[in-house]
Amino acid sequence: MNLKPLTPEASPRDAFGAELRSAREELGISQDELAMRMGYSSGHISSVETGRKPPTLPLARKVDQALGAGTKFVNLAQGVRANSMLRGFSHYVPFEAKAIEIRVFEIGTIPGLLQTDAYTAELVAASIARGPPPKPRPTIGSGSWPNARSCSPASHPRSCT
Repeated sequence: MNLKPLTPEASPRDAFGAELRSAREELGISQDELAMRMGYSSGHISSVETGRKPPTLPLARKVDQALGAGTKFVNLAQGVRANSMLRGFSHYVPFEAKAIEIRVFEIGTIPGLLQTDAYTAELVAASIARGPPPKPRPTIGSGSWPNARSCSPASHPRSCT
């Protein structure tokens, strides 16, 4: 058997892998057997044990279930995740785990053809100064476009269709 030596003190990911191998070997289970119980490949189990792949929460839950370890591996996986975050963000991990939905904030603007002059002026006024402010985009029918004209069926019945 060709086992890679583990260094659990190297990182939380390596500590998770070492703990997984130790618990698995304690119960006399091979990587293949554990993989079958969990629905993963034995190569994936090997990669997690050696620290080449990070443990995910779904994997940790299945490890806990397959080895009867309570929540030991879920707790270790959350530690791996918390330590891989940028400083200052780790306290958000428990909130994210409880979240039902995570939304990404994106700034949305109204497309040019639907913009009014007032909307465009507000958009320009609220923008971050990066050199000269952009000119308001002209809208159709505002008279800002060359040769633009308002369309009314009474005055131009064929051009409004």
